[in-house]
Amino acid sequence: GDGVGGGNTPGDESADAKKNERDILDAFLGLGGSRGPNARRVTDEELLNIVRRNAFGPDYKNYAAIEETWKRREEGEEDGGIGIGIGGATFHRILGVYPLAAAVNHSCAPNAVRIFAGETMAAHACAPIKKGEEVLWSYVPPTQTYEARTRQLTSKYGFECGCVRCLEEEVALGVIPGVKDRLSRLDELNHPNMATTDSIWTKEDFSKGTEELERILKDRTITNEMGRFLRVGYANLHLNRFNAALADLASAAAGGGRKRKGANE
Repeated sequence: GDGVGGGNTPGDESADAKKNERDILDAFLGLGGSRGPNARRVTDEELLNIVRRNAFGPDYKNYAAIEETWKRREEGEEDGGIGIGIGGATFHRILGVYPLAAAVNHSCAPNAVRIFAGETMAAHACAPIKKGEEVLWSYVPPTQTYEARTRQLTSKYGFECGCVRCLEEEVALGVIPGVKDRLSRLDELNHPNMATTDSIWTKEDFSKGTEELERILKDRTITNEMGRFLRVGYANLHLNRFNAALADLASAAAGGGRKRKGANE
């Protein structure tokens, strides 16, 4: 449905556009005035989490960028003040309040995803949904490991997920010997966008990582469903391998070469 949207418009230099978001949210939540002897000012992080739980934007990365902007602003103020973000830059985004969508519950194995067309949000089925079945989507990027999803859901939303995917992965990581340790060694290769042209990791590193992942998942004690869920959590490893191969091709076409990890400068 249509949401009540908000956001800064690039190039808008009005005083209202530059007003501190925190003051606006304080006023909206009735926190701007005195609230008695036990009153305390709500922190930026608390306000962001309120927004995160009840509002939506086109992608997940916006929230991380907001947090990074606030961190840099605070560090800049401590050092004498450099404004908001690097060089005083502001972060522009689109954010909307969608009351009906805010009532949709979470699952790490969702049957729906959110899609945007301008200010209109729609729920699009990504799996068969039977009549009377609850519509569920993921509050965090589902292409993350069990540990990463658990950390985010606990810290940002205040609950532990008990969906079928989490239960299956918890068994695989906690009961089957060696699986957790072997998978954890791949985590460094599983970060998003690792395969940049200046990355210390090469196509061969990512290839070995994906091959090791498939060896782990071939363990006879890992069911097909367990393996499918675990593999989704390492989607970035496969994407990094693909992007590293593209980077090698681009470098070769330009007459250069990517340095291997540990190579001499």
